[in-house]
Amino acid sequence: MSTIDLMSDEENEEFESGASGEEESGEESGEYESGEEEEDDDDEDDSEDDDDDDDDDDDLEDRYRNPDGASVREKGEPIFKYFRLKAVQEILVKKPTESFKCLAAYSKYMVIGGTSGSIYLLDVEGKQLLKEMQPHKKTINEVVIDEREENIASCSDDGTVVISSLDAGANTHDMREPVHSVSLCSNFRVKQEFVSSTGFKVIYHAKAKLFFASKSRKAIHPGDGTPIYSLRWRGNLIAWASAVQVCVFDLETQKLIGHFDIELDKRMRCCLCWKDDRTLISSFKQTIMVHVVEERRNAAGIPSKGLRLLKNYDLSDDESGLPNSTVAGISMFTPDKLLVLTHSVPKKNAGLGLMPELHILPIQGEGHGDDSSESQSKKRAQLIENDKIPIDKHEANQPDDYRLVPMTTESYFYIVAPKDMILVKPRDCDDHITFLILKEKFRKAYNFARRYVNQISQKYTLVSLGEKYMDKLLKAQKFAEVADLCTNVLRNDPELWERWITKFINHNATNSIVQRIPY
Repeated sequence: MSTIDLMSDEENEEFESGASGEEESGEESGEYESGEEEEDDDDEDDSEDDDDDDDDDDDLEDRYRNPDGASVREKGEPIFKYFRLKAVQEILVKKPTESFKCLAAYSKYMVIGGTSGSIYLLDVEGKQLLKEMQPHKKTINEVVIDEREENIASCSDDGTVVISSLDAGANTHDMREPVHSVSLCSNFRVKQEFVSSTGFKVIYHAKAKLFFASKSRKAIHPGDGTPIYSLRWRGNLIAWASAVQVCVFDLETQKLIGHFDIELDKRMRCCLCWKDDRTLISSFKQTIMVHVVEERRNAAGIPSKGLRLLKNYDLSDDESGLPNSTVAGISMFTPDKLLVLTHSVPKKNAGLGLMPELHILPIQGEGHGDDSSESQSKKRAQLIENDKIPIDKHEANQPDDYRLVPMTTESYFYIVAPKDMILVKPRDCDDHITFLILKEKFRKAYNFARRYVNQISQKYTLVSLGEKYMDKLLKAQKFAEVADLCTNVLRNDPELWERWITKFINHNATNSIVQRIPY
């Protein structure tokens, strides 16, 4: 398990950190990288040359986001890089009593809800505060951005849902009870529909059908006596979770498709996310469950829909590595991998929270036609990547203080805590080359850059990487190998040839290069 190390905001270069297990101070805003120390390997043999791989046509991003099949990913190389949101730290300096509970992000901006009732608009990387609004009087429990990025929905303990338009003011819906969650329909600009969890109920809000009516509300769930803190809407399906059950409702048929019982302790909540249009993933305590909505027919042949359990993952055993952890957030990473944020407490002191951890859970192979009894029994979770995230003031946090939020249009994710926020990005080609250079694996770096030359930035060039590799071979007195590389690396650049001829002369090895010199 690796601990993320803090990097100052002034430093632009990336680095790999050792798995020291020690917490950094985190006083400066900056970038994090995860990883484990690996012994330097100065003697790279031919087996490291990946020119002969047959994966040239693979999309590199998918290979990085699919660590099981990523032949380019090195041992000890992290999957993610982490950034502390600078603008959030600046807000807390100006308003030290503020805390955060929710976030939503789209392509143009992100929105953060505070306990003061304020909404903050930031750029998607959290570097700059763009706008501040005050739509509520009490804690904001959830914020949502519509797909056109024209409206922001927020709900609060003050009993209101506010739809704030960036151009046309705000529309307040008074629910007269604390509102814990809200979700907008697709194409909200036209349909003007949303759903909220108000008190113990789930309320569906639609445009009024009569011109003299201002709005139309319908309770699609009367309540089970416990507040509903999680609510997710996708297509015609709405899922919600209380402390005792998870339910799925079909707007098309106006019927409850199914439900299943759960049991939560205080300061915990059930997390929900849709894998696709009919697959729901839920997590509570140390359990992650995958359910599918499927078509059925009764004895009379009448069609209906039902909810069926596909997989039931258990994180509680020692072999999973998380015996004292609670799931605090989930989000789809790739179509077959789930990001899992966990919260842990030390065995000897249940009052202090440890640093949250980010994991990847493979959930591939969830065949919708699988009726095996295996799905009904718990399966030990096989986790990939275990990064400790040094959230500021994490000792005081509980599982329900955290959120793991995806950015809708990019492969970005945000870890939300009351006094801190972290941006999580998958590593790219430049990151992989940086890792190889820091490990002094120059041959791999050069060959990788040759293969993916169109996917690397101007930070690296084939010439600079090739020369690094050649310098290493020259130091090892492998003159013939250096000479073989000169033609491809130096091309017809006279200054480069002059420099390398001089190096060969200084090593009394001119015989190795003389036949390679272009005339």
